[in-house]
Amino acid sequence: MTEAIIPSIEFEQELQALSKKVEMVREARESEAGIVNELPTETIRQVIGEMVTVESSSVKPESAPINTQTSYLSSVSSDQAQLVNDLIVQVPIKGLKKTIASVADNPALLDMFHDSLIDFLYDELKQRNLV
Repeated sequence: MTEAIIPSIEFEQELQALSKKVEMVREARESEAGIVNELPTETIRQVIGEMVTVESSSVKPESAPINTQTSYLSSVSSDQAQLVNDLIVQVPIKGLKKTIASVADNPALLDMFHDSLIDFLYDELKQRNLV
């Protein structure tokens, strides 16, 4: 039986801050361009991309469009997918910044993690009614 993961206080605080940052970005885009019909995941992608850039100034994940039909991990090896899934499991425990920092020196893994992290964070924010 799998144990339930209890999110750390740090992770909950990071989700609150992420929610506020996403809202600020969306509001800024609205004031600049009028109505914005962008998916919340695209705004999350931008905000997390900025975080990743701060954690690893030499690496910035590619900004690929989100494929809502299949998971990004379906296109990588099972070993790579397992590494990314292990990182996703660590996010609520260690926190977002610490987990990103733990892979900042591995550009390929960081890119895969970034792409999967968007969906995970969107689900977490949605579950808490923060987006």
